Amino acid sequence: MRAVVRSSRSGLKPVCPRENRYVTSAGDAEAVLVTGVYGAGKSTVVADIRKLLPDRGERYGLLDVDWLGWFDAGRDAASHRRVVMSNITTVCEAYLAEGVRRLALAWSVRDRSQLDEVRQAVSVPMRVVRLAVDAELMRRRLLADPTEERQEDDLKVGLEWL
Repeated sequence: MRAVVRSSRSGLKPVCPRENRYVTSAGDAEAVLVTGVYGAGKSTVVADIRKLLPDRGERYGLLDVDWLGWFDAGRDAASHRRVVMSNITTVCEAYLAEGVRRLALAWSVRDRSQLDEVRQAVSVPMRVVRLAVDAELMRRRLLADPTEERQEDDLKVGLEWL
């Protein structure tokens, strides 16, 4: 069931009238997307952001977008991309409905059209931070990863992107 949101004079909006929960307007929410090639340190930076926000009294939600795309439905790349974008929208909406105001996402965004899709999926103002690393540092980081797929596939793709 989707939450019903209506305006009120107090500036607070009911998220779920039956539970009588209120949050400030989603208009004050912001997101940051940390992007870069595989092995650039995106997930690490987002995890570090998590350490800073509670001290500032911020309500936050983190999202490593890679996790939302680990599936195989036997369809084409366009289908995969649609599902990932739908997943981003669903998670971000759930965070915002619960009062989160600062979103931090980590994902390798390849081109402008993909970035535009992410902006639309997130649906709040989003800054983009692109981490840059050289091929040698990327190679060292990925080869140290215990996941064999990262050592082979991500390294190959990352080198193509550089």
